[in-house]
Amino acid sequence: MELGIGPLGIGWSAFTPTTRAIGVDPLARLAISTGNDHVDQFVAGLQKRTEFIQADATKPLPLNEASFDLVVCDNVVDHTQSPLAILAEGRRLVRPDGHLLFTVNVFSAVGLVKWRHVTRRLHPNHTNVLCHPHSFLEGSLGNLLSGAGWQALVTDAPGRPTRRVAGHSYQVRVIARPV
Repeated sequence: MELGIGPLGIGWSAFTPTTRAIGVDPLARLAISTGNDHVDQFVAGLQKRTEFIQADATKPLPLNEASFDLVVCDNVVDHTQSPLAILAEGRRLVRPDGHLLFTVNVFSAVGLVKWRHVTRRLHPNHTNVLCHPHSFLEGSLGNLLSGAGWQALVTDAPGRPTRRVAGHSYQVRVIARPV
């Protein structure tokens, strides 16, 4: 199950072996027509590997509770109005022994101040600002996950330690289990 798979409907399940894959996104699935038959057939083949549901994952999805081994939420929660609701819906859908693969961009402390107090104020209508209603510090992810019923097992924040102090953003990957 991938929450926020994007309008192409091609996510992790297109590249990994699975018996059942569902991708959810609020945007309609795009049909690809590049004019290159090889590209179009390749993309269509990847899309066929995942059942696509156009829906808002901040609300209960028409899927059975505890029916998935893995929930993927890759670069989604900073793009939504309700990060906690998406993670809670993923928690509802995962089996008791299942896992969450969670990825989000986070800011250093300096980067978060810059983002909130400079970038958002100077460019409130910029696409990048509008598409990121939420921003996080790496240290706040544990509270976000636990608030939705998850416990982080492994956290991977690549990059140099100075990245966490200087004014940069970086990506954090977390594997979590339901609690």
